[in-house]
Amino acid sequence: MTAISAAFFDFDDTLIHGDSLLTFLEEAAGPWTARREIGRASCRERV
Repeated sequence: MTAISAAFFDFDDTLIHGDSLLTFLEEAAGPWTARREIGRASCRERV
C-alpha cells in the first residue's frame, strides 16, 4: 500500500482565518528555519 501526502492552503480565507502557508512551513521546517528562509527569499535580487 502506498501512502499519499497532501498539503492544502487557504489563500482566500474561505476555510480558516489567517495565513495557512506560514503555519504549514513552521510545522514542516520549524519556526526559526521557516522565518529565516522567508526573510532570505524576500531579500534576494530579482532578475
